[in-house]
Amino acid sequence: MTNIIKSIFNSNKLYKKLIAVCAVFLALFLPIVILSLIHATKAKAAWWTGDSRDYVATANTTLLAPDSAPYSQLSFDAWFNPSSSLVTKTLIHKNNEFKLTTDDSGIPSCSIYYSAAWHVIVSGSSALPSSSWFHALCTYDGANSLIYINGTQSGYSTNTNSVISPSSTPPNIARNPTPSGHFAGQIDDLRIYNYTLTPAQVKTVFNNDSAVSF
Repeated sequence: MTNIIKSIFNSNKLYKKLIAVCAVFLALFLPIVILSLIHATKAKAAWWTGDSRDYVATANTTLLAPDSAPYSQLSFDAWFNPSSSLVTKTLIHKNNEFKLTTDDSGIPSCSIYYSAAWHVIVSGSSALPSSSWFHALCTYDGANSLIYINGTQSGYSTNTNSVISPSSTPPNIARNPTPSGHFAGQIDDLRIYNYTLTPAQVKTVFNNDSAVSF
């Protein structure tokens, strides 16, 4: 088991992030993906230093559909508590598929990959907080793109393109695989779904899967 873990992950904090390994293995075999890479109370959330050696990446794999298959339903989210600037950072990244990043003003964007290029499908209405917990969630249904911050819609746009599921790219947390855009701070309860969450489901996720409260 130790050799398997070392072979698929490259991080200088593997011990603290062991739960991420187990969740990825489970996700590869679940017919419906609800991928909780880091699922814990915020007091036990994984820390990321922003150092180029501090990240989590699996081996190349498919997540939401068979290899090379098109799909247009997905949602992905996590809790974040940055310890430094959120300018041009990568929070969640599946290369040539989907990602959650920030621009040079700290505004979050959800992107998908099609026609051999990345395309921003929706952006938030304002910059993310740089020193407190927040929840960010992207959804796409093949027509509508939404981003939610702390359970509330922060951006909406339309897009009708499909994503192609590549088996030749790895999921990355807290960086892009260039590598660049390293995130510093805490990340908790990262999830990737192969369906589009409704606004009510987004509220439920934001409220820690308890009864929806507004």
